[in-house]
Amino acid sequence: MHASLRVLGVSLLALAVWTCHALRSDANPQGAKADARDLAQKAGAILKTHCYRCHGQDVANEGGFNYVADLRLLVSRRRVVAGDPAKSKLIKRILNAADPMPPAEEKVRPSADDIALLKKWIEAGAPAADEVAPRAFLSSADMLKAMRDDLDKATPRDRQFLRYFTLTHLHNAGLSADEMQSFRHGLSNLLNSLSWGKRIAAPQPIDPARTILRIDLRDYQWNEKTWEAIVARNPYGVQVESESAKAIAEATRCQLPYVRADWFVASASRPPLYHDILELPRSESELEKLLRVDTLENVRQERALRAGFNSSGISRNNRLIDRHESGATVYWKSYDFAGNTGRQNLFAQPLGPGDRDADFLHDGGEIIFSLPNGLQAYLLVDAKGQRIDKGPTAIVSDPRRPDRAVENGLSCMSCHTRGIIEKTDQVRGHVLKNKGAFAEGAFETLLALYPPADKLTALMRADAKRFQDAVAQTGAPLSATEPITALAIRFEAELDLALTAAEAGVTSPDLLKALDRYPYLAKQLGPLRVEGGTVQRQVLVDSFQELTEAMKQGTLLTSRNLVAEKLIRRGDVLLLKDLPSALRAYSEAIQQEPDNALAHAGRGDALRLQGEHSDAIAAYSAALRIEPRSAIVLNNRGLVFHRKGEHDKALADFSAALRLEPRLAVAYVNRGVAYSAKNELEKAIDDYSEALRYDGKSALIFNNRDYAYLEKGEHDRAIADFDQALKLDAKFSAAFNNRGLAHLRKNRLDHAVKDFTAAIKLNPNFALAYLNRSVAFNRQGNQARSDADRKKAIQLDRTLDDD
Repeated sequence: MHASLRVLGVSLLALAVWTCHALRSDANPQGAKADARDLAQKAGAILKTHCYRCHGQDVANEGGFNYVADLRLLVSRRRVVAGDPAKSKLIKRILNAADPMPPAEEKVRPSADDIALLKKWIEAGAPAADEVAPRAFLSSADMLKAMRDDLDKATPRDRQFLRYFTLTHLHNAGLSADEMQSFRHGLSNLLNSLSWGKRIAAPQPIDPARTILRIDLRDYQWNEKTWEAIVARNPYGVQVESESAKAIAEATRCQLPYVRADWFVASASRPPLYHDILELPRSESELEKLLRVDTLENVRQERALRAGFNSSGISRNNRLIDRHESGATVYWKSYDFAGNTGRQNLFAQPLGPGDRDADFLHDGGEIIFSLPNGLQAYLLVDAKGQRIDKGPTAIVSDPRRPDRAVENGLSCMSCHTRGIIEKTDQVRGHVLKNKGAFAEGAFETLLALYPPADKLTALMRADAKRFQDAVAQTGAPLSATEPITALAIRFEAELDLALTAAEAGVTSPDLLKALDRYPYLAKQLGPLRVEGGTVQRQVLVDSFQELTEAMKQGTLLTSRNLVAEKLIRRGDVLLLKDLPSALRAYSEAIQQEPDNALAHAGRGDALRLQGEHSDAIAAYSAALRIEPRSAIVLNNRGLVFHRKGEHDKALADFSAALRLEPRLAVAYVNRGVAYSAKNELEKAIDDYSEALRYDGKSALIFNNRDYAYLEKGEHDRAIADFDQALKLDAKFSAAFNNRGLAHLRKNRLDHAVKDFTAAIKLNPNFALAYLNRSVAFNRQGNQARSDADRKKAIQLDRTLDDD
């Protein structure tokens, strides 16, 4: 009892002390607020001095972190955990010895006292420096009125060419002024990077908050079809029933003359919109014809200038770049390689491209060419010069992207933030030092094509300067973080409650009420009801129609391609559950968008799984006519050819897939199976071994290689591989059966029976295992068990009756 009293006394004492502090605080609330404000102001001053100069000053946006001096956003974006400096990313980064911030080369650094004050500010709850009046919410009606008023100021003939991009939802979500300005710059930069016009035309803000920006289609040499292509892919196109909306549509002769700027930047900076808006040809030869550039003739006449080097920011192997001119157009072309040996060794074979043994053999490349306004456009191509959306990751990679794939447009822009990147040629020096390694004629040609460093450097700098001057005219600053990329990354990020509500055109409280009222919305967007909760972008897209209807914001204009994408996702979900429904979904997607390669490929998958081989091949072939660079579709079509017994066609498809994706393990496996079917066992073993280089923990691949060894009569090697397969997957019934066969062929009958029995235990319907055990029992002289197993095997599979 006394112990309990002592504990209770301590509790009361603690409560009394806390109450006493609380009373003192309440006695002078203004003093406490002043202390918190003073602490916040000092913290803000430190961040302004040491961080804001690079991350936000003069509308810079390095690292997409231009809100570094906005104390409220540091907390809401979870860079700071109020009350806990140790868990705050801001403090962790400042104290990171390996990669400190500010960078190690910065001489003016936060002192120990500065860091201590930042920690104290966070411990105090990370208060803001001052009270900020709530930002006025801008409704859809406000947006439409601003556009209508702006159109009224234009001449009637000009109105049909005017279109609008909106950042209103980002304003409503509470983004900082610096962030909003960065996004305006990103929009301006991209619009002009999609222009064939001669002059830079920055979009013009039309409202006091500068959240709505106007363009004239003619400034970029766009027309109504260009705008229709943009709207066709817009998942947020809401048509409002109002007098202003009708007036705007009538004046512009367009059903929806406005789109969200962040969606546009994230979508139009990559294929397919990037290709569609610029109307980029499907091959480098067509592009060169359009630009009047003849690269091969320029090389022959030694007008091209080259640089070759071992390392590059995105390329895994040695790389070559060419510079060409045609009128005012500057045309750079890279040659990228999947390896560094043989004809892919640029230093051994620096001449090409071509079909001679002495020419290098490249696997793809990137084209950068100057637009009439001085900015740059991009095209990725394969070894045959055909346009591709993404570069194979085995050859090039972009660490900024989640899948590390170099994506045409966006990846190129994020890398070439200041235009052409200066590279130092290594080939000329190599040739000069090793003159005897090259034929006399080749030696002179190489010195002409690979000029002295100062000559090429001067041209690189001039090209970069032209680009930088053009960027300056867009209003965007030159920085390591390209504004288009920053806006795209921001758009792709998870959405919190404030942003989701703003994108729905309502306030956060209104959205929460809707989630209470509509269970079907809560099922999708329910995580937003949890403090700090977020949803993925695709979740919002999938539920946007229901959300728009629930919030009474208007009618979502669903384009055919968006309907197709939704049907494809539905087919993907159903593929392993309900084949007929999956097939219907893919077929309906094709009706909506006949040129959708994914829909045709999905239909091929469903037909293949249903055993409809001829129709599956037709579906895969349709997909490949639209997207000939799909390694997965080639692989899957090869599977169907193999199952039809057309092994040569299967081998052709698997080989084509591997040329596109040299690390695609499944294609090596499938080609190995096709070689086995043709009894080309050495080639099969080579392919299985190559597959294991990229997927060394696959029991299936070990099993397949083991079986090839078994067929070759190399029983001990087969058993060793089967052991490895079963080590990786102890429930792999086929591996037990196959190892049993190896033991059977070595006349190790007890081991064989044991393995066949293990296979049957794992799969009681394994007819071949029963048949094989029947043979083993027969050789042991156990005829009764042999007959019983044979009978069971035939009962399970009638085709075994002839064996």
